Order: sequence, then C-alpha cells, then structure tokens
Amino acid sequence: MRRVVGLSFVLVALIAVTLAGPAAASNRPVVTVVPGTPAGGSLTVTATINRFPKQVASCLYSVDAVPLLPCGDEAPDEVGTAFTLNLVDQEVGEHTIYVKVTLTDGGGGAGSADFTIDAEPQDATLDVTKTEDGAPPTDIFRFQLTGGPDSVDVTLATKPGDGGLEWTSLAAGDYTLCERGMPAAMHSSLEDAPYNGSREPDGAGAVKVCVSITLSAGKALAIAVDNVHGLLAVAWTDLKGDHVYEAGADSLIAKLVDTNGDGVVSMGDTVTTNQFPRFLDARAFEPATVTTFTVTSVPSANSGEIVVGTSAGLFQWLTQGGLEQYQELALPGGSIRLTDDPSAFCDLIDLEEDSPSEIATASGDAACDPSDNAFVDVAINVP
Repeated sequence: MRRVVGLSFVLVALIAVTLAGPAAASNRPVVTVVPGTPAGGSLTVTATINRFPKQVASCLYSVDAVPLLPCGDEAPDEVGTAFTLNLVDQEVGEHTIYVKVTLTDGGGGAGSADFTIDAEPQDATLDVTKTEDGAPPTDIFRFQLTGGPDSVDVTLATKPGDGGLEWTSLAAGDYTLCERGMPAAMHSSLEDAPYNGSREPDGAGAVKVCVSITLSAGKALAIAVDNVHGLLAVAWTDLKGDHVYEAGADSLIAKLVDTNGDGVVSMGDTVTTNQFPRFLDARAFEPATVTTFTVTSVPSANSGEIVVGTSAGLFQWLTQGGLEQYQELALPGGSIRLTDDPSAFCDLIDLEEDSPSEIATASGDAACDPSDNAFVDVAINVP
C-alpha cells in the first residue's frame, strides 16, 4: 500500500505542474516588453506573456498613451505567448510603449518599456562657385576636398564657362579644401580673409591653396573662389581715399592684367578699361563701358612707366616724380588723359591727391568743374 500511495502522489503532482502552464507559479510580471533597435523612425517590439495562448483573451498596446490598439496574432514561445509589434513613423525623442493583457479567467497584467528615436544624421553639402578675374572661368581649375568623419578624398574640376562645383552626401565635420594646380602667378581669394589659405608648391609653376572648413548637418556651405591674374598696372578712382586698389570698393579706370601668367608685361596680356568715373557723364569718356583689349606690343615697361599697344591704340600708366597719370591714346572718339597733377593737363581731369577732383567736359573745359569729387591713383607692379 505504501508503494501505491506514493506513486499516486507523484503522478498527481506531475499532472498539476503540466496543467498550470509555463511558469504559472512564477512571481515575475505577466507581461514583458522588449523594444528592438530603432532603424530611423521604425522598430520592432516583442511583448511576451507568460501564459498559453488559450489563456489570453486580449492584448492591447499604444505608444505614449493608454493601450487601445490590438497586438495582433499571438505566437506560442518557450515561456508562453509572444506578440510582435511593428512600430513605424515614430517621432524623434523619448517614448514609452504600454501593453495591456486580459486573461480568460478575468485576470491580466501590463508591461511597458522605454525607447528613444534618435535624429538621423543629415548630410552636408559644399558648393564652390569658381570665377576667373570675376568672370566665368576660361581655364580648368581643380578643387580637392579631404577629411571629415568619413575621411573623404574627392577632387572635382570646373569646365570652361562653368565654375560651379558641388560635393553632396557629406557627414558634418571638419574638412580641408584645396585649390590644386593654380598658376603661381595668380592669386586665389581663398588666400584672403576669412579663410587665409596657405600657398604650397604643387608642381612646376603651380601652387595649391588649402583652407580649413566646417560643414554642418543638413546645411550647404557656399564658397565663392575668384582667381585673379596679377595686376601689372592699374589706375582707379580711390573712393575710400586710402590709395590702395580694392576691386570691391573702388572704381576701376583701367588695369593691365598678367593674363599669360609669365610675371612680366608681354604680348598676350590684357587691358581692361572702364568708364571714368563710373558715376559721371559717359559722353566725357571712351569707352563708356567695360572693355578688354589684348596687348599686341610693349613700347615701354618699367617701374615708372608702362605703355602697351592694342587694337584700340596705346595705353599708358605713369608714376614718376610724384606724378600719377593714365592715358588712352588714339582710341575711337579721342584721347583720354587722367592725372593727379594740378599743374598739368585739365582736358578731362586735374586732380591733386587728397583734395577734391576737378572734372572737365569731353571738349576739354579749361575751367574744369570742381563739383565732382574723386581721387585717382595709378600703381605699377613690375621691377
């Protein structure tokens, strides 16, 4: 009898454990909620209930609110019943998902879990607009972008007439932008403030100018880069009175540009003239608009005087003995003589530096007109 009774007790205990379901005697929460790793604004959440599917009457869930949405189809697992919740289009920030389970016996439980949606990294863009002497480039210029979180190294080149370059899909961070293979006789605006780029040798007769830049997420950085051929001579109205030629502030009269980049006055260089001064009566001066001529002869070129010939006639820049004078000779419509020496000519302008200018009419009014004020300066940049 003792052996039979003992066997019956063991069988009853085993049956009781089996019928109770998985972990029925466990004291842990009925509902366990485990968020997966977010991918953008989406993630998968697993809600596990330590009861058999037949013991679950309903399952509801919601994000940051009272659970109202059905969990969907249940699936048995090793600890009871699991629901897979697919969340999409979640906003950036911290969230909580709530799950509520009702059992067939009227009981139930709830669970929750926190998750965070991080802002997706936004790409940065770099736009370079390249000009040559203030106009669309006639040559090909190369720009190299290196660095950043992804250690990029991308070189882009302009096309004749098109100086627009763009680097896209860049991570935010610090980069180095280099203009490569620039003729050494040219000046790049990357060398000026605010970039203050450095010049380094970059092949025979060429240099590279490199600057540090910072790109911000979701933003485009636009950089205008102008390459200027060296000025061999320039005459200008010094609107600021500092006697330093600044293309953006002063009014150009005429400039001799080292277009061929050989560093000396030679055939192939160019003369660009402008109305003098730009705000006066255009009838008094020729040409009345910006015009460029190619140098075809060089009668004189030294530190005190430059004279070059073009298809339009001769151009002279003179800085000798304190006299600063510019002339256009044999141009259509007559000659132009501009000087800052009040003892000299007054056919078009008679100007003493640091005093009001006296502008005459096209006919050469000897009386001049002191009502118009300007300062004329001439600079020669050759040995």
